Amino acid sequence: MRVISVTPPNSLVLVMDGSVGRIPDTMEGRAFSSTESCVAVGCRSEHDGATEIRLGSVEQLAPTDMLIFEGELPAPSGRLSVFSIMY
Repeated sequence: MRVISVTPPNSLVLVMDGSVGRIPDTMEGRAFSSTESCVAVGCRSEHDGATEIRLGSVEQLAPTDMLIFEGELPAPSGRLSVFSIMY
């Protein structure tokens, strides 16, 4: 399992393989949205502190962890990355 702590400037992170990810067109008023190759996650404002993101299999996560996406993301490069959005 990988755990990272981030403070994204626009309260949104993307989890995907940067070589193939197609980001969602909209969040549609939800805390997360996904495509077949990317998960977009709304999170805390950078002014409210860091957001912890855990990436791993369901078996690796604690029962108290909040699961917002269960599925597989293609990663032909062998790496998933967490990106922030900057305008």
